[in-house]
Amino acid sequence: MLTSGKLNSYLADIDKQAEKMFSRLVNEMAEKQGVTEQLKATKPMLWVGKMNAVRSTAILKDQRLLFNTFIQKQYVETLCFSKVPFTVFKRQF
Repeated sequence: MLTSGKLNSYLADIDKQAEKMFSRLVNEMAEKQGVTEQLKATKPMLWVGKMNAVRSTAILKDQRLLFNTFIQKQYVETLCFSKVPFTVFKRQF
Protein backbone atom coordinates (compact mmCIF):
# COMPACT_ATOMS: atom_id res chain seq x y z
CA MET A 1 0.00 0.00 0.00
CA LEU A 2 2.77 2.41 0.84
CA THR A 3 4.59 1.87 -2.43
CA SER A 4 1.43 2.05 -4.53
CA GLY A 5 0.38 5.35 -2.95
CA LYS A 6 -2.88 3.97 -1.56
CA LEU A 7 -1.97 4.07 2.14
CA ASN A 8 -3.05 7.67 2.80
CA SER A 9 -6.45 7.25 1.17
CA TYR A 10 -6.95 3.95 3.01
CA LEU A 11 -6.10 5.53 6.36
CA ALA A 12 -8.36 8.52 5.62
CA ASP A 13 -11.22 6.13 4.87
CA ILE A 14 -10.62 4.22 8.11
CA ASP A 15 -10.55 7.53 10.01
CA LYS A 16 -13.90 8.59 8.52
CA GLN A 17 -15.44 5.23 9.43
CA ALA A 18 -14.14 5.52 13.00
CA GLU A 19 -15.52 9.06 13.34
CA LYS A 20 -18.95 7.92 12.12
CA MET A 21 -18.95 4.95 14.52
CA PHE A 22 -17.96 7.18 17.45
CA SER A 23 -20.64 9.75 16.58
CA ARG A 24 -23.27 7.01 16.30
CA LEU A 25 -22.20 5.56 19.66
CA VAL A 26 -22.37 8.96 21.38
CA ASN A 27 -25.83 9.65 19.91
CA GLU A 28 -27.16 6.24 20.99
CA MET A 29 -25.76 6.59 24.51
CA ALA A 30 -27.08 10.15 24.87
CA GLU A 31 -30.53 9.04 23.76
CA LYS A 32 -30.56 6.17 26.27
CA GLN A 33 -29.57 8.54 29.08
CA GLY A 34 -32.17 11.16 28.19
CA VAL A 35 -29.74 13.80 26.96
CA THR A 36 -31.97 15.64 24.49
CA GLU A 37 -32.16 18.93 22.62
CA GLN A 38 -34.94 19.95 25.01
CA LEU A 39 -32.56 19.48 27.95
CA LYS A 40 -29.96 21.50 26.06
CA ALA A 41 -32.44 24.36 25.64
CA THR A 42 -33.75 24.36 29.21
CA LYS A 43 -30.66 23.40 31.26
CA PRO A 44 -27.56 23.90 29.11
CA MET A 45 -25.00 23.35 31.88
CA LEU A 46 -26.60 20.05 32.87
CA TRP A 47 -26.65 19.04 29.19
CA VAL A 48 -22.93 19.85 28.84
CA GLY A 49 -22.07 17.78 31.91
CA LYS A 50 -24.10 14.81 30.73
CA MET A 51 -22.68 14.99 27.19
CA ASN A 52 -19.13 15.12 28.59
CA ALA A 53 -19.88 11.99 30.61
CA VAL A 54 -21.36 10.27 27.56
CA ARG A 55 -18.34 11.15 25.40
CA SER A 56 -15.91 9.96 28.09
CA THR A 57 -17.73 6.65 28.34
CA ALA A 58 -17.78 6.31 24.54
CA ILE A 59 -14.02 6.92 24.42
CA LEU A 60 -13.46 4.17 26.98
CA LYS A 61 -15.62 1.79 24.96
CA ASP A 62 -13.64 2.65 21.82
CA GLN A 63 -10.38 1.99 23.65
CA ARG A 64 -11.62 -1.41 24.83
CA LEU A 65 -12.73 -2.27 21.31
CA LEU A 66 -9.34 -1.29 19.90
CA PHE A 67 -7.54 -3.29 22.57
CA ASN A 68 -9.68 -6.36 22.00
CA THR A 69 -9.45 -6.12 18.22
CA PHE A 70 -5.81 -5.25 17.64
CA ILE A 71 -3.84 -6.32 20.71
CA GLN A 72 -5.45 -9.74 20.96
CA LYS A 73 -5.14 -10.21 17.19
CA GLN A 74 -1.45 -9.36 17.47
CA TYR A 75 -1.14 -11.90 20.29
CA VAL A 76 -2.70 -14.63 18.15
CA GLU A 77 -0.37 -13.77 15.27
CA THR A 78 2.57 -13.81 17.68
CA LEU A 79 1.57 -17.25 18.91
CA CYS A 80 1.43 -18.52 15.36
CA PHE A 81 4.82 -17.15 14.32
CA SER A 82 6.84 -17.02 17.51
CA LYS A 83 7.54 -19.06 20.61
CA VAL A 84 8.25 -15.92 22.66
CA PRO A 85 5.32 -14.67 24.79
CA PHE A 86 4.88 -10.96 25.29
CA THR A 87 3.45 -8.81 28.05
CA VAL A 88 0.86 -6.06 27.65
CA PHE A 89 0.19 -3.87 30.67
CA LYS A 90 2.02 -6.36 32.91
CA ARG A 91 -0.37 -9.09 31.89
CA GLN A 92 1.21 -12.26 30.59
CA PHE A 93 -0.50 -13.83 27.60
